[in-house]
This record gives sequence, C-alpha cells and structure tokens, in this order.
Amino acid sequence: MDKMNKDEDILFTIIVPVYNTEKYLFQKCIKSIQSLTYRNFECLIVDDGSVKKCANMLDSLCTDDRIRVIHIKHRGNSFARNLGIEKADGEFLLFADSDDMVIPGLLDEAYHIIKEHDPDMAIGLVRSFKDKNMDLDSFYNMNKQHFVMLKGKEDMAEMVNHILGCRSERFEFSGGYVSGGPVAKVIRTSIAKISKFPKGDLLTEDVVWNCNVMSNIESAVITSRIWYAYYHYPESKSRRFYKDGQDKFNKQAASYWNICKKLWPENEQGLYIKLWQELAMYFRTYLGHPDNKKPWKRRYNMFKAALKKPEYAEMMANIDFSYDNRKATRFMKEFTLFCMRYGFYLPAWFIWKKVSEKSL
Repeated sequence: MDKMNKDEDILFTIIVPVYNTEKYLFQKCIKSIQSLTYRNFECLIVDDGSVKKCANMLDSLCTDDRIRVIHIKHRGNSFARNLGIEKADGEFLLFADSDDMVIPGLLDEAYHIIKEHDPDMAIGLVRSFKDKNMDLDSFYNMNKQHFVMLKGKEDMAEMVNHILGCRSERFEFSGGYVSGGPVAKVIRTSIAKISKFPKGDLLTEDVVWNCNVMSNIESAVITSRIWYAYYHYPESKSRRFYKDGQDKFNKQAASYWNICKKLWPENEQGLYIKLWQELAMYFRTYLGHPDNKKPWKRRYNMFKAALKKPEYAEMMANIDFSYDNRKATRFMKEFTLFCMRYGFYLPAWFIWKKVSEKSL
C-alpha cells in the first residue's frame, strides 16, 4: 500500500456487490478503485453467490490489502449491499457496481467537502457510457467545480422529487447527472446503517433507498464534478424480459407508492412521474417485449387491468406534464393520458407499443 498523506484521517468504505460480472468489466472496475488518489479506504467486494469461475476471479484480482472479498450464497443485490454496510469500518461509505468505474479524484474531493462543510452526504455526478472498451481517460473532468448546498427537510424533498423524475434546474449540470441510484454518493456510515436497502424481489431498489436515506439526513453537498462512470448495460436487471413481469412491476409500483406516501407525501408530482415511467418500463420490457409470446389481446387486457390499479388510477387523475418543455413529447404524453383517463385504451395501447419498439 502506498504511504498515506498525514492529513488523510477519514477512512472511507467502498462497497461493491458482484454477481457473475464479466472479468473484463470487473478488471476495469477494480483498477479504477485502486487508482483513487486518496488512499485511506477499504473496499468490500461482496460476492453474491457467483459461479465458481467468477468467485475465483475475484480472489485472484483482489490482492491489494485494502480490498477484501466476502463470499456469500446468492441473496440478491440489496442483501449484498446491506451486508457491506454492516461490515463497513469507514466513517463514510459509498457504493460502486462491479461493471462501472470510479473517477480517480472522487475521494479527494469528497474528503475536502466533508472537511469544509461537514455534510451527512456528499454527491458527485455520473456520466454514462455504452462502449465496454471505454477508458477513463475519456472521462476527463472539465467541469469547473461549484457546489449546491442542501439543508433541511425542504431541500431534501426537492432532491427526492428530482430523483423521482420531477427535475429541478438547481440539480442540473452539464456533462453529468445526479444519479437516482446509490452511486456517486458518499454517506455517513451511521446513517447508512439505519437506511438499509429494501428487502424483497424488486427490479430496482435504488429510488426506494434514496427516499429512505434522504429522510434521515439533515445536510448534503452536491459538486459539479464527475465522480462515476456508469456502464449502460442493455440487458441490465431493469431492462430484461421477465416471464413474471406483471407481478414484478406491480411490486415495483407499490414500493414507490408506499415509500413516498409514508415519507414524502409532499412529493406527489414526483411520485406520479415515477409511476408514469414505471408504466413505460412495464410496457417496454414486458407487454411490448418481443420475447413475450402471449397473444396480443391477452397482453392488451393486462394493460387495461394495470391502469385500474389504485396507484396508476391516481397517477392518471393527477399527473401534470407541464415540466416537459419538449412540445412534441409533451403533446404525445398528454394525448396518451387523455385516452387512458377516458377509457380509449386501444389508441393508448398502440402509442405505448410504438414508443416501446423504438426503445427496445
């Protein structure tokens, strides 16, 4: 291990869940962690029951004495992350996915934010990429650094609304974005321990986790600098086809509904936007997916049944698309919504089908 600078007195914990990640991608991930310019960190690689070949690969690549591999039976991403939280020794922790990369200056910048402002959470930007051969050199951080300070319930509610999809100009930056997931966020470990990832078979736990965390923090600082390179994987968990997709998306919609109604009732517009997005995902990766071999009429009836669920019925009655300044897109959304509100389900079905075919 390199000798630490004398002022490096904050220990960070990096938690990386792994489940059968390609060796090439994981090599890039672990190399980026080892290249962090702030050296006082531990890294917990939580192997979530990967096949033997992958598990052995993790052991062979993770030879740095700051990096520890924990092998467990397959329990899912949330369980792996929660286990990492429990075993974290750092005062602050952060998450990385095993096919993504962190930017070298991430911890240095987080360290200085913490020393100067003492927030419960420091947040950097994410930039996505689709080419698995992409190198971090192309993620040169050109953004001039400036900060957005968040303090108190009102600011946290605005951030939650932004993550749900009701965008705030205050949190918009050039070249990158504030993630709706846990990445590019450095959080006090004591808060992470009371803000666990939700249990259950959800397609994604990220938004629910953010809603929970934001209810437990009092202050945060967002930097305009890019901290994280996100690999846009076309077959990610939230995009692939599931035979039991109807049940999975019902659970997902209910999870958003329950957490927002409980913790963020003032963020109804954000919730409705998130439910609209979830309906789009339901159509794209289940009802309209080419792997769905059910007759179209049966899928059409599933579409109508979904719209009658309380979550979607309230969303349709109250959602407002005035936030969308793209005139053509906004008109299409409003027309589709009109059709669904007043029972013209067939034209709504064909609009969703056309949209889903473009995004598959």
